[in-house]
Amino acid sequence: MNITVVKRSGGNPVARRGITVALVVLAAAALAGPLASCSRRADERPQAQAPADTLANGLPRALTSHLASWAQVWRSAIPGFEADSLAWEGSVPFRFDCAWAGAAGASDDIRTRARVRVLSPDSTRSLDFDMYLDFDRDDRGAIRLLREPDSAPVLADFRSDTLWRVAFCGTVCAYDGAYWVDAERFALTGTTQSGPAADGPRQGFLDIYDLRTRMKSRWVIRLADDREYGRYAAASDSSLIARLEGAGFPGRRTSVATAGNRLQ
Repeated sequence: MNITVVKRSGGNPVARRGITVALVVLAAAALAGPLASCSRRADERPQAQAPADTLANGLPRALTSHLASWAQVWRSAIPGFEADSLAWEGSVPFRFDCAWAGAAGASDDIRTRARVRVLSPDSTRSLDFDMYLDFDRDDRGAIRLLREPDSAPVLADFRSDTLWRVAFCGTVCAYDGAYWVDAERFALTGTTQSGPAADGPRQGFLDIYDLRTRMKSRWVIRLADDREYGRYAAASDSSLIARLEGAGFPGRRTSVATAGNRLQ
């Protein structure tokens, strides 16, 4: 607000001083009003929030219900763990390193029923969290899990009749779960050793792959000491064995066609 005071000669000096004081007070009030109003608007402005379809850590809400069993396994090691306990680590471009022809169509087999392999929402793809994972029964009839030092998830694209190896790691990491966010985004969970030389404590991770943008985003769990990791590993194996039993795993290993066998 601009106020111009025009000086005029003559008149009552006391009256002129009164008019001047009144104008100064009015000018101060006029300037203070907008400042006070701006201050209130700044105070009342809501804080930035995560989109409604994500948790505060950026994890898609559509994924959280699928992670219930995985979160329960980690609570055996880290009490109170939930999906929102994950910390976002960053995003990087990705590319599949190799592929094979001959993707099998959707089937209702043991790996699918036990959620080792999961179908995309539109049934055009499937994701197996570890092509090297196999199963057997011991002499007592109990299921045992057969693993190799390597671990590699495989994406089957039925439309292109192609199997893609999504990632590959050796003894420093392993995959333990596959999930779909939507028809174009999938998630993989697992553990890896921490540190620049990958020789530190184990750490759980969750990777989301976006097939549209070709970007991979990672969330991590806090570092687990040896005892915590041991509890996680035991709970993870027990959970998988229970799923295999519930899926009707047979007594003969030859009846199970693994992803690894199909890729040979």
